[in-house]
Amino acid sequence: MKLLRSLIGIAVALAGLHFRALANDAAIIINEIHYHPIVGDTEWIELHSLSGVDIDISGWRIADAVDYTFAEGTKITGHGWLVVAATPGAASLAGVGALGPWTGVLNNAGEKISLLNRTGREMDSVSYSDGGDWPAGADGSGVTLARRNSESANPDAASWAASADAGGTPGRVNFAVSGQGPTVTTPSDLNSTWKYLVGAPPAGWEQPAFDDSTWVSGQSLLYSGAPTLAGGSDGLLGYWPLDSISAATTANLAPGGTAATITNSPTIVSDATRGNVIQFTGTGQRVNAGSAIIPVMTLTNDFTWSFWANSSQGATSNIIIGNRYSPTAATDWSPREFIKFTTSKFEFHRNAVGEDIDYADITATSGWLHHAVVKSGSTIAYYRNGALTGSRTITLGLIHPQPLYFGGEQTNEYWNGKLDDVAIWTKALTGA
Repeated sequence: MKLLRSLIGIAVALAGLHFRALANDAAIIINEIHYHPIVGDTEWIELHSLSGVDIDISGWRIADAVDYTFAEGTKITGHGWLVVAATPGAASLAGVGALGPWTGVLNNAGEKISLLNRTGREMDSVSYSDGGDWPAGADGSGVTLARRNSESANPDAASWAASADAGGTPGRVNFAVSGQGPTVTTPSDLNSTWKYLVGAPPAGWEQPAFDDSTWVSGQSLLYSGAPTLAGGSDGLLGYWPLDSISAATTANLAPGGTAATITNSPTIVSDATRGNVIQFTGTGQRVNAGSAIIPVMTLTNDFTWSFWANSSQGATSNIIIGNRYSPTAATDWSPREFIKFTTSKFEFHRNAVGEDIDYADITATSGWLHHAVVKSGSTIAYYRNGALTGSRTITLGLIHPQPLYFGGEQTNEYWNGKLDDVAIWTKALTGA
């Protein structure tokens, strides 16, 4: 019995040593593979460290499918990523700091990729395929073969998936995890420059390397024909991107639109989420889009306001867009009437009576929000980030066309925050 217990103890000890060795070997894993890129892109392999400390991989190799030896002094940071590519200078890897080039070509049908340390010991390997249980989406569609869980060394096909992003996620986490913020993509502006061709495009036009130098360009929505605003511009009274200032004015890109005037120098700043936007400090700065640009609001006509705003102040009656007085500074219409959007409510005043939409306050920590106010006949609805947030039926229209300001009035109600892409229409659009 003593001998049996001793043998069992030795077996357990050896098993413990074996599992510890596996854990050490899996300190760095092959995490993402771009084995079949689209034409014009490059193959690459991404390594990921499961360790919290920097690891020196001098003399290590990627072997079997392709061959690459890491130079002396090469390190992978704790919990970091390292990309090795056939063409490390490819545009799709800009800013990644990819190493390479390697020798060889990854097989589109599948093969084994090994990661060896400087003594030739296998630290990780993946035998991928474009068949069986392996995800087919990574085979030539522009996405990559990516581990579902970047903190696991499991090499099985079930542990891999086609990446959610075109071109993969070189140098960053493969898929969103619990608690991670969303990836924010800035939508194209109405004045973005596009290349287009009327008629059937030639073969290969969808590839990144396609030469479109002979195609026509224009600032427009995706629209075949004259490069002018169309579709969304039907009924468009004004569109102010608010991404530049020239001679104390900012452009109105609506057909026939007049530039808005700038007072007291609000500034154009580069925002990480929205790009160039206009910033107000709440100290007398404003934009005047026109003294009568808002047509008379009756019980039967329609309009839409749409804009992005990031407030630096909480609930106030300060003007984000709209007006408080007639075009004469600090002078009410008689009877009093105005329309304005603030951080606490949308105010529709006529005959000295307010018929407002009171919504959840916008705060200094709300971040960027998209706002749309849509009037369809006598019903006014407010949408925040595409969701209906409040509505109101008005019982009386206005008498006068109204001025339109951004960031404050001529004499007061100055707002503090960032504003972007303001547009108004004489039609009721969808709130999204």
